[in-house]
This record gives sequence, C-alpha cells and structure tokens, in this order.
Amino acid sequence: MLPALLVQGLRLLEDDALGGGGSRGNGRVSFDNLKLTWRGRDYYASGADEREVASGADLAGLRARVAEVGDSLVAA
Repeated sequence: MLPALLVQGLRLLEDDALGGGGSRGNGRVSFDNLKLTWRGRDYYASGADEREVASGADLAGLRARVAEVGDSLVAA
C-alpha cells in the first residue's frame, strides 16, 4: 500500500544522515507535525471530498494511523 511505503521511506530517512556528517551529529532529519490527506479516485473523477487520515502526528503516530486504516484508503 502506498501510504505505508511512504512512511517506511520517511523512517529510513530519519535513520540516515544527509550530507555525510552523521558521525558528527550533522545532517539529522526528524519529521513532526505531519498531516496525511488521502485523495481517492472519486476525488479526481467526480469532485468527492479528500479524507484527512492523520494530523499533527509524528512519524510513529502516522505509522500507527496508516496501519489502523489499512486498505480502507484504497477502497474509498
């Protein structure tokens, strides 16, 4: 599922160091206050409302919410 894959990529980025300075504590990345909005097929086809899945979450909270709603995003 695409949202779960996106969260996995963000987690990998948090565990990495950008710019080669990770051993010195430079280049650390953290994601906070995230908002995930889902726009299903009907959003584009017929103007249906978008669906807010999570708001104000850190990466762990976003991951939990994506796992909770699961495949219902794709079916919506």
